[in-house]
Amino acid sequence: KKYPDAHIFNATAMALPELNYSYMLGEIELLLSTGGDEEHRMGVRLLSRYTDQRSLNILLDYLRERSGEAGEIIASVLSILDGRDLLANMSANQVLREIIEKNSSPDIRRAAVR
Repeated sequence: KKYPDAHIFNATAMALPELNYSYMLGEIELLLSTGGDEEHRMGVRLLSRYTDQRSLNILLDYLRERSGEAGEIIASVLSILDGRDLLANMSANQVLREIIEKNSSPDIRRAAVR
C-alpha cells in the first residue's frame, strides 16, 4: 500500500477469478456499493471474469438499485448478462423487466430485452 504498483495490482486482480477466489467477490461487492464511478467500472470489469451464481446475484443487485439509470456501466453489466444463461432465473427476469419499465434510455431498454 505504501508503494502501489498498478501492474502488479491488475495482474493479481485478474488472476484471482481464474483461481475462483471467492473472497474477492465480497471485496468487489463492497466496491460496487460504496465506490465512485471509476471503482464501479473496475468492479464490473472484475465481475465479468467470474461465472458463478454469486457473481450473477451481485450484478443483478447492482442493476436493481440502478434500474432507472443510464450510462456506460449499466450497459456493461447488461452486456455481461447477455453472455449468461438467464432463462430460468426469475430474479434476472424481474430486474430486466424493471429496467425496461423504468429506464428512459432506449439503448439500455434494448439491451435489457436481449
